[in-house]
Amino acid sequence: MKKLLFIVFAMILTACGEDNSEQLLHESFLKQGWKLSSVSINDVETDISSVALPELMYLTDQQLCYLALPVNNGADWIYSDVRTAWSYDYSNKILNVAASLPVTYYVDRIEGAYLELHYYTYNSGGGIDLYKKVFQPVDVEVKNLTIRLIE
Repeated sequence: MKKLLFIVFAMILTACGEDNSEQLLHESFLKQGWKLSSVSINDVETDISSVALPELMYLTDQQLCYLALPVNNGADWIYSDVRTAWSYDYSNKILNVAASLPVTYYVDRIEGAYLELHYYTYNSGGGIDLYKKVFQPVDVEVKNLTIRLIE
């Protein structure tokens, strides 16, 4: 009986350890620089080639998130830089970026060279629009509380 209890206890510990290691693997994969590569709204691809600067995101080990969001100031494209907090709920695949709240991102795909995020917003007609943003990993540097691509 003691052996059976020991085996059951060992199986439970092993199963818990596997889930935790998989969660840590996903979280460690998130902790890097990301560049927006495509955007879709309600399954319609949006042309982002006219935006001269790519949207950048860097998720750090200290739960800090640096964002570089391109903004057209009339003459050129400049970055609006944001430093905020982030968290990831592995069990629900939810990524929260404090500066984006109340929008919550659903991590649909996190593999190899892609991070695919989905989120919903209300449109002007009161309906719901589904956004899909696909990011690819990039090398970034943090300087003066901003991030930029390493070229």
